[in-house]
Amino acid sequence: MKLILSVAVSCALVVATVIFVLDFANESPSTAILDADIALVRSEIEAVEIERGRFSGGAIESIFDARLGILQTTVSMLEQKRMSLLRRVDLNYTIDGTAHEPNETSILALEADLAAAKSDRDRYQAEADLYSGGLVQTLALVNVATSELSISQANLAIMAERHGFVFDWKTSSQTSVPIGQTVVTHEEDAL
Repeated sequence: MKLILSVAVSCALVVATVIFVLDFANESPSTAILDADIALVRSEIEAVEIERGRFSGGAIESIFDARLGILQTTVSMLEQKRMSLLRRVDLNYTIDGTAHEPNETSILALEADLAAAKSDRDRYQAEADLYSGGLVQTLALVNVATSELSISQANLAIMAERHGFVFDWKTSSQTSVPIGQTVVTHEEDAL
């Protein structure tokens, strides 16, 4: 009887250990990685708010508002992912029933886009620094702000790919035709 009881307890311990190890062996990012990403994005938000204070109204402020919206969305998604890990809830985003898996090729392509956007920003900033005011400097600063917006979008896309929150709003019923345009399938419809 003692032998059966000890075997049952040993089996229960082995099964509990396997379940525990498998539960913690998932490939989710660690809270340390998420905390670092959250801190990075929050520092970007602070920098944008400071920079935004230099301008009042106009196109540049609208671009800063869009950039802040992207950064705040990024932080909220990272915080949701972090809270799900702390609560041991497996937060996965699925498309058509398939869980998202990070694609390293996509991440590398997005990082190349990010580097190009940073290069453009630096070039536009150097151009803006040549002027002390006026319309030419304003246009150069709009280019800088637009590049910063591209940088924020690239960072969001990289973190989304890396941490598994997916933006695939296109459904199979939607076409890829730009808004306001139609697809001409017959020559007589072209006129």
